[in-house]
Amino acid sequence: MVFSVHSYGSKSQPVLWGVDGDLRQAGLKLLSADDDAHGSVPHLDLDLTLACAGRSCGYTVRLQLTQRVRLARRLDIEDTATTWADGYQNAISEADLSSLMDLYIADSRSLIKSFLDDYRAVNPRGR
Repeated sequence: MVFSVHSYGSKSQPVLWGVDGDLRQAGLKLLSADDDAHGSVPHLDLDLTLACAGRSCGYTVRLQLTQRVRLARRLDIEDTATTWADGYQNAISEADLSSLMDLYIADSRSLIKSFLDDYRAVNPRGR
């Protein structure tokens, strides 16, 4: 299967490098958005958010797989749907924001591992 990976959130490039590397190491082929003119390639979207109020902040890391699907009872009906998603929410103090990138990277890579475990369960090698 071929995937296109997108990342949303400021300063997400270092996180995306680790995610891309983990997916490639697992043997998945990755394309850029430019390579998928028809929108037929599954998309892995990584969303990184941060919200602060005073000295307290909350951050979210979410990974979701979006792909083309068809209804089993009506194969002529096709649409795009999220078929897998998981994420983390956590609090962080304003004083600890310097460690946020490390948390984003660790949480993102953990989500990729969970995704790959689930992916392999339904797509065993040798198929």
